[in-house]
Amino acid sequence: MRRTAQAIYVLIVMLMAGRAFAQAAPAVTHGPDISVFSGMTGLLTGLSSAKNLGTTAGVDIGLPYLFDFHPSLEGRATYSFYNGQVDRQKNALGGFKASRRLGRFSPYGDLLFGRGEMYYRKGYPSLSHSFLYLRTTSWVVSPGFGAAYEVSRGLSVKADIQFENYGTPVTESGHIWAVPLTLGFAYRFDFDRRVW
Repeated sequence: MRRTAQAIYVLIVMLMAGRAFAQAAPAVTHGPDISVFSGMTGLLTGLSSAKNLGTTAGVDIGLPYLFDFHPSLEGRATYSFYNGQVDRQKNALGGFKASRRLGRFSPYGDLLFGRGEMYYRKGYPSLSHSFLYLRTTSWVVSPGFGAAYEVSRGLSVKADIQFENYGTPVTESGHIWAVPLTLGFAYRFDFDRRVW
C-alpha cells in the first residue's frame, strides 16, 4: 500500500512538471481545477432485492491533462436516508477519475476505494441462523462511469452509475455488489487569471 502511494505521488509530480515545462510564458495562469457535485442517489443494495434512496456529494481536484484526457482525484460520500425494509448503506470513497471533453459533453470513468457500512433494519440472519447481524463495515471497491453536460459556464448536470463491492458475512460469497445511480449537478470553480 505504501509503495503504491509513493508511485502515485511520483506520477503526479512528473505530470505536473511536464505541464509546467510545456507552458512557457502563458498569457493566462491557471489556478487549481476544482469542482464540487451533489445529487440524489437511487441504490440497489445487492441484498434481497433491497433499494435505498439517498444523496451523494463530492469534490474533484484536476490533474494535468494527459493527451486528450483530463485525470482528477475524486472524493465522494453517499448517505441513504430511506432504507426500505432490508438494509441501509453509506460510504466514503476516494480515487481516480478520467474524463474527455467533447464540446459541452464530458463522459468519464472512475475507480474508487474506501469504507462502507451496512445497517440491517430488522437484523439479518447469520449463515448458521444462530444470531442476527445489526451492522457490518467493510472496505469498498467501486468502478463506475458517467457523463456531465455543461449548461452554463462552470455549471453542469451529471449522471453516473457505480458498482460497489462490499464485504459482508451475511452472504455465502462474503460480498455483495451494490449499484447506485446518481443524478445531480456539478460546479467548476474558475481560478484562472490574466498576466498583464
